[in-house]
Amino acid sequence: MKFDPDRVLSWVFDREISIFQFFASAIWLGSAIGGLAMMAPGFTRFDFQELVFLPLSPLLLLNLWIIPNAALIALMWIWHLVNDGIGYVAWGILVGVESLIAMLCFDPDFRGPMDAPIVFGCWLALLIMVETGVWFVLHWRRNVWAREMFALSAENARRRAEREAARANGHPPDESREDAGLN
Repeated sequence: MKFDPDRVLSWVFDREISIFQFFASAIWLGSAIGGLAMMAPGFTRFDFQELVFLPLSPLLLLNLWIIPNAALIALMWIWHLVNDGIGYVAWGILVGVESLIAMLCFDPDFRGPMDAPIVFGCWLALLIMVETGVWFVLHWRRNVWAREMFALSAENARRRAEREAARANGHPPDESREDAGLN
């Protein structure tokens, strides 16, 4: 087997793009959840102009909490590299913490006694919805994997039965043909 630098470099490039998408999506969604939760007490009627901030919601993270936030992202990056994979749990944790940091940037200008419970109730509801979606995607992917493993198991059982039948008839199976995938 020859070393193929193009294949290795394309794999590294694809992996780095997926890591960037992993962190960018978690940061964007977390800051959007935090911003929406903080805007919840002011929503007396729904107006699309109030949702203009959603594409720019990561700008909410530029506040006094930027140093702990940068440390958190660095720790998550190290956790990702040590565990050698993009995990659903890591993504969910990052979304939750980023949403909390986005909420901390607001000056709590609560007009009434019910504003704080509304804010944290909306934040909790939005976060539970996102984490439930992550859980469903995780189990859906596991089911796809389990179906593929079941198909491989059935194919192995079929090949094993063919070999046993060939041995019972007095014909040893041609191992070289089986290894090459010709039988």
